[in-house]
Amino acid sequence: MGAVDKELADLWFKHECVLLRGAGASPYGWNEGTPIPFKAFVRQATRRTVDAAGEHTVTDTIIYCPLGLVVERGDLIELPKPFETGPWEVTTRSAHDGADNQTPDHQKLIMTIPDSGGGDGAQPDDSGVINPYG
Repeated sequence: MGAVDKELADLWFKHECVLLRGAGASPYGWNEGTPIPFKAFVRQATRRTVDAAGEHTVTDTIIYCPLGLVVERGDLIELPKPFETGPWEVTTRSAHDGADNQTPDHQKLIMTIPDSGGGDGAQPDDSGVINPYG
């Protein structure tokens, strides 16, 4: 990584996040995973939607992080305050080349609330899915 790339990365990736490698449900119960801290840029927006089932709150969470971080679909990530901390599940991953523009080489992670949670007091919602967000 060149000096300019490092400068851009330092400006861009300013939020302290934690990848929970190996976290999730297993045949033996919930596995907390190995925490791996990394720097990223987090964008999170909350909105209300109305459909046939009623009104729902939808939180769009996107993380931009360095290409060197090994992340796979299904991995869990915790976010810093003031964001909804999670953990959030990676549903989509895409790689982007900065092409010597005003962005460093990075990957874009689109997150969602995981289908099942751990021992954090998560309660099943009306559909029976364990959800830490209500």
